[in-house]
Amino acid sequence: MRKIIRLLPQQIPFFWDAIKKASAEANQFKEKDLQVFFNNLLHGLLNDKSQCFILMDDNRILLGLIVTKIIFNKITGSKELEVLSAYLWEKIGESEWAKFYTFVREFAQHADCNKIIFKSGNPKIWTICNKLSIPEVSRNFVVEV
Repeated sequence: MRKIIRLLPQQIPFFWDAIKKASAEANQFKEKDLQVFFNNLLHGLLNDKSQCFILMDDNRILLGLIVTKIIFNKITGSKELEVLSAYLWEKIGESEWAKFYTFVREFAQHADCNKIIFKSGNPKIWTICNKLSIPEVSRNFVVEV
């Protein structure tokens, strides 16, 4: 049976290499931006400002992870859970994605968050959100100057 676990800050160093790999591949940042991203991510995870949820199999093999951060919306005054990264090493079915999402959703409710926000340029995440009936609210268009 597969398990979903929220890592505690003291467990982050043990999983740090996997978190870095998953976050880099999921977000597809430019190489020059990775170090700053990793520094901020590690700081957030170690200070419990960000969270990491992992999916493991019966043999304690890491199958996937989701990294989140609780943010404060300055316009509405509400707390929101932002999904920073979602990554799988092994393909899982829709029902398992739904369980993973439900686990994260329950965490968001427990943390008094009003919304869960998925920001991704990855079409696989878009597909998963659509299958989980998560509505698209906006799109970003970016040009470098």
